[in-house]
Amino acid sequence: MPERPVLPDFEAEGLLEGIDESRIPARLDLLTWLVEHGVGLDALKVEAASGRLALIPADLVLGIDRNRYTPREIADKADLPVEDFLRMIAVLGFPRPGLDQRSFDGADLAAATRLRRLECAGIPTDKLFEVTRL
Repeated sequence: MPERPVLPDFEAEGLLEGIDESRIPARLDLLTWLVEHGVGLDALKVEAASGRLALIPADLVLGIDRNRYTPREIADKADLPVEDFLRMIAVLGFPRPGLDQRSFDGADLAAATRLRRLECAGIPTDKLFEVTRL
């Protein structure tokens, strides 16, 4: 039988903040399940901050790996300045991850690649972000 992973202190890590007391047991069950299925603490924090925590089990079942790329890797593969990618993430309403935090998947790489193509076509990044905000 495989060894159970060591569980982080979810409360100390801020993963129970803002949760109604009656819902804490369910949140703890979800967090425990996610850790036992290989989801890392950094990914849990990013997904909790973006309100996606409850969607991770579906991602796992569908084979979506949101922890494939770091912002640096996305920027490198898309030939895009990492700061532009991070600004795009922020404009879309997602929390800014650390530069080496694995939080992104192939769809994010595709979005960064589209952003780079638009920049190469001469569309100023600031204008793209203005439109995105709207």
